[in-house]
Amino acid sequence: RRRHSLVMNDVLHSFGLHIDTTDLVKFKSTGKNNIDFLIKNGIEKYDAENIQKKWIEKIEDECYLETDVLYENVCDMLSALSQKNDLYLLTARKNQESVLSQLKKFGLNDFFEEILVVSPDNVVENKSRLLLHFGISEFIGDTILDYNAAKMAGIDFYAVKHGFHDFSNNKEIKFFEHFSLIRSEER
Repeated sequence: RRRHSLVMNDVLHSFGLHIDTTDLVKFKSTGKNNIDFLIKNGIEKYDAENIQKKWIEKIEDECYLETDVLYENVCDMLSALSQKNDLYLLTARKNQESVLSQLKKFGLNDFFEEILVVSPDNVVENKSRLLLHFGISEFIGDTILDYNAAKMAGIDFYAVKHGFHDFSNNKEIKFFEHFSLIRSEER
């Protein structure tokens, strides 16, 4: 989560702009995006779109990925779940190598039957296609795009309460509550 604000700050700085990004992630958790945030903060749409393009280029740079931290008991949760279920990791990224490297760094590779990486372009359609292809019947996710992919695939979706998108106002959402994850201190 912190990575989103760090990248935005650096990109804004490269454009000679200074905007308080303290509430960027909270703003985005309501279904809004970076462009909406920038426009809300007085940036013209054309400039906001250019800033967003640069943000997308940088969000997966190694120096920013290094700032990611795991929830404290995520390994325990994945271990327990993987003993009775076949787990698949489905994520949208530009760079599959960085995903694999990050998973290895955190020791998460062995919990998953398969690690599926789709392009951020047409993410809902790409994720939905793989959910169907692999016969996945339940999808636990943290973004509105995950929810939409599950709906498109016609499978059950469970939101994590600690995730990126705030689903608390959506009455259709079922929450994944088998484990309570504790956020580690962000660097």
